[in-house]
Amino acid sequence: MSTSFRSFLRHQQISMAITNVVCNGAFAWLLTEGVYLSLWQGKGAIGPDLLATSLILAYLVALGGAFGLRKKRDSGKTPALTAPPHPWIARLPSSTGRLALVIAVLGTVIGLLTVGALSLLGLDPFPRDSYIVLKSIYAGLLAMGCNYLVIFTVLGETATAAVSAPAQ
Repeated sequence: MSTSFRSFLRHQQISMAITNVVCNGAFAWLLTEGVYLSLWQGKGAIGPDLLATSLILAYLVALGGAFGLRKKRDSGKTPALTAPPHPWIARLPSSTGRLALVIAVLGTVIGLLTVGALSLLGLDPFPRDSYIVLKSIYAGLLAMGCNYLVIFTVLGETATAAVSAPAQ
């Protein structure tokens, strides 16, 4: 990886994390005021909230990120990825819509595992302050993971094509 690509990736990841930590933390703070936070039951059930966040956040980050990154890449505003991405990342679909759907499914699986872990740990009811911190960090990490996959998928298309093209 070139220095310019590392710098680009770092900037993208940090801005994605900060945006999602602040936004999801603020939403969690606003929506949980005076609400009993159980894992599955009642108005303040955090399980469905984390699952919905996983699905929607992953889908929107992938859809918006892929669309915007392709526009930047095509206009020459992104650094080149000189090496092809990891083979698992290279298997992700190149279509923006399909990529967003696959990443949304991955996000939902991560959400199910997170809610399952909370259930196994017996964290029910959940303290409000702890939930706000959990959701903020969870959303930031999930957004970074989705964004990472999008960046390497979209920018890896040109690197993969360059490697597989015969030399002339």
